[in-house]
Amino acid sequence: MINFPRYIVLFLLIISISCNNHNDDIPRTENEIFNNLLEGSFSTIINLDEIKVDTILVDEEYKLGTRISKKFTEPVYLGFPTNSFISLNDSLYVASKQRIYVMDEKGTWQRTVGHKGRGPGEFDSFVKIENNDKHIYAFDYGSSRIHKYDYKLNLVSSVNLTFDYSPLWKSFAFSDTRLYLKSNLNPNDDLISVYDLEGMEGEIETFWPKIIPNGSQPNAYNTVLIDANKNKDLAITHLGTPYLFMFDTENKRIEHVMYFKSSKFQVSENPSLRPIKDEGNSEKARVRTFIKQIILKDNQTIYFTVGKNIYQVIKVDQNYYLNNAWCFVYKNDLKKEGQTKTIDFSSFIIESGSIYFITFLDGYIYRLRLNESV
Repeated sequence: MINFPRYIVLFLLIISISCNNHNDDIPRTENEIFNNLLEGSFSTIINLDEIKVDTILVDEEYKLGTRISKKFTEPVYLGFPTNSFISLNDSLYVASKQRIYVMDEKGTWQRTVGHKGRGPGEFDSFVKIENNDKHIYAFDYGSSRIHKYDYKLNLVSSVNLTFDYSPLWKSFAFSDTRLYLKSNLNPNDDLISVYDLEGMEGEIETFWPKIIPNGSQPNAYNTVLIDANKNKDLAITHLGTPYLFMFDTENKRIEHVMYFKSSKFQVSENPSLRPIKDEGNSEKARVRTFIKQIILKDNQTIYFTVGKNIYQVIKVDQNYYLNNAWCFVYKNDLKKEGQTKTIDFSSFIIESGSIYFITFLDGYIYRLRLNESV
């Protein structure tokens, strides 16, 4: 069991974080478009190295999916690139390969929805799944199709939308009425398209500028990771950068910028944020990732991964503070001298007082109870 400590004033003073209402302290880049995003909002510099990372022991009892209902005629293996699942009504819905797998609260696989294909209710390749208060949405990257289901996984509608192919990154987010979707095809060079969830037939608007022109390297910096909450907040980060933007979708403005200092990220390891020529050496154009996943809760608590660690940032008044950090180790590995390794997981969610994550290697889901105080 993981116990989240209650944040108190003394604790916040211990964590050495620089927070101010001016952006003069936020490091600038060589990219003027990106620098313009840093202007005119509150800012916080957070040093990830100044908090102790708690090591959580993971036992076999936390493993889900070891039991299969008699309804299945074949084993279930959640291999790569399974990186998307949701928790609803004490069940898990897992997108993997050409199916959505359903697991009950006891960790038993119960049924599947969908099969291989390119039509309504069918999946061609990499699939991601998300939900809001009304529906479940499945994104099929192979057929550029979004399927909408009710909470019983009955198909409601299916539409074709052009969106950025990204099996590794979560580049879409939902509010109750809007879909925010990463797209590389906007003629005005905006990165995020907005759709009405009722029809999803045409863009309502676009926003968030590309920071590298098409055809330049490293274009990976134009990949954004996003998540939304019910309060119309959107968290945005550019792949390979240590900046996180809090965006108010209702008033269409950046409310806060966070800059994360860490020994895990060195500016010299990545190419410049300005457009550069690819001189035939692909190594020069590769972008080293920093933040890999983001979860934005309704109270604006943020969970994100850097390397194999999960960090928790909380909001108090107008400021953001680093509150917790965790890594996970198999309990059995402690008995093997020299073999203890931090667990590498492809996805995680935090719902109803529990953390769930899928590992890269064994394809199982693990669930650990939490005692959240924020």
